[in-house]
Amino acid sequence: MSNPYVSPPEGVTIKDGPVTVETKRGENATLPCRVVGSPKPEIVWIFQAEVVTDGAKYHVGEDNSLTVMSVRADDMGDYVCIARNRVNSASKTLVLEIKGKF
Repeated sequence: MSNPYVSPPEGVTIKDGPVTVETKRGENATLPCRVVGSPKPEIVWIFQAEVVTDGAKYHVGEDNSLTVMSVRADDMGDYVCIARNRVNSASKTLVLEIKGKF
């Protein structure tokens, strides 16, 4: 018999939001990844086939957003937010573009 007070696992969903983020060279850019899921999902960001980790160049926020510090031309491109838990996984690609001249 199931417990009526325990919610069943929901899996993972990434909420709608922008797919392109524009910034100027030298500024910080934040790429949002609004995730809901039960059990709580693990979030991983990928750029150029590499896992992005917190450090001097990147910061992953409490809200799962990725901030790219002091954007340069080689930071442009596709960033993939992957959310997964034991039920399923979801991903969203966001494109970072630089406005103006490089």
